[in-house]
Amino acid sequence: MMTPQGLRLAASLLLIASAGCTGETPQSTASEGDASSTGAGSDSMSSTSAASASASASASATSGSGSGEGTSSGGDTSGGETTGAAPACGDGTPAIGELCYQPPVSANLPAQPLFLAAGDLNDDGRDDLVVGTTAGQRLLFQVEAGSGSILPAGTIDAPGWRIGAVAIGDVDGDGVNEVLASVNTNYETKIEIHTRLGDTYDLLTTIPLDAPLIDLALADLNGDGDVDLITNAWSDGLLLVFKGDGDGGFAPWQEVAVGQRPRGFEIADLDGDGALEVVVALESCQGAWLSPESSCDPSASAVVRGLEAEAPEVAVVPAGPYYNNRIVLADLDQDATLDLLALTSDCYVAGVDPYCNSPGAFALQIGDGDGGFGPASLAMLPRGPQDGLARDLDGDGVPELALIHQGGPYGDDPGGRLSLFPLPGDGGLGEPVVVEVGVGLQSMASLDVNADGVPDFAIADSGANKLHIVLSDP
Repeated sequence: MMTPQGLRLAASLLLIASAGCTGETPQSTASEGDASSTGAGSDSMSSTSAASASASASASATSGSGSGEGTSSGGDTSGGETTGAAPACGDGTPAIGELCYQPPVSANLPAQPLFLAAGDLNDDGRDDLVVGTTAGQRLLFQVEAGSGSILPAGTIDAPGWRIGAVAIGDVDGDGVNEVLASVNTNYETKIEIHTRLGDTYDLLTTIPLDAPLIDLALADLNGDGDVDLITNAWSDGLLLVFKGDGDGGFAPWQEVAVGQRPRGFEIADLDGDGALEVVVALESCQGAWLSPESSCDPSASAVVRGLEAEAPEVAVVPAGPYYNNRIVLADLDQDATLDLLALTSDCYVAGVDPYCNSPGAFALQIGDGDGGFGPASLAMLPRGPQDGLARDLDGDGVPELALIHQGGPYGDDPGGRLSLFPLPGDGGLGEPVVVEVGVGLQSMASLDVNADGVPDFAIADSGANKLHIVLSDP
């Protein structure tokens, strides 16, 4: 059953359809290849028919008891007696061990969505959302404080181009976040950075690239107070770093050879020395899609350290038999050291037919505190995960693992899934809470739409050209 917050969200997503994802359209003053928004939009809103995740959440979160009661254990105790009612999904009170989520609310998008980014677009202190599409659009959505609504806020448009990775961050130190995106065709790739001027977005910086990229991020790598830009050159096997000047400009700084076809990456201090490392997923494939000459080696992750130095170091860590798509860093064994989850993904190029990771194994690797990782142990899903995040979903200070993946074998697929895994602290995963979501899931982001202090999820569905919002329901 949809809650009042869910109904408000559905109504706000319906506005996406009627407004065509444009809101008050930002105008671009970018150079050739850019254009102002055309106003093309989605045409309908739909709510999925998935069974409520709230009931299954509590059943799965209580040590896999399978009681099916729809509540999680809790309540204050004194002298061995319960002094308050046990918390339940939907009672409005978050509780430790309680993972409660509503069925998704969904809206059609004007083109196939690829990647998402969450960040504050209107200076209200709350994360908003950017969706990049194959039609050259950066669709902007703003969360309305206290209303449980997410509304269209404009489009940054580049007709004839394709938007890949997107990010949100303040690149010029003025306290206002910019929108970053990789913009490419079959022949050209660039990064565009747009800055907000009132109700419009103008092009601030363009960075030309020689090869398509998969991911991008901002971080201060050398401690000078200015954010630097990190991305990858997929076909060239490089991690690229551009040094920020504090005014929105970036200059080439590092080109690090990391291995075959780098994909998603994460940035963190792995060894506690105050310097940031980058962990990169390596696809480890050669050749064109479905070419008889194509092949894939066992996948790996590359750990890059010393990026602030002249000669960064690269250590390659085996990650399992399937191609590595994304990286999640989380403390799996609660020893205050980050561990590695290599999300070895769905289908990869190898020969004439695609080989699909089904059942879907992905790799868990325990960190040693010095920036290294132990051998991979494999966890299983119906199909390999497409994306993942580590977020604290129940307020206990320990993150859970959220993964999106397909629900069944290639060719016999019942649809997408959001799986929420508790981390019991033993280096493994607990029994997941599963929410049915969409058709063909591509990427995800987390933000607090309904202002309850619990992360909600935005999910890009490239199989159905939809955006799904999954609200928490404590």
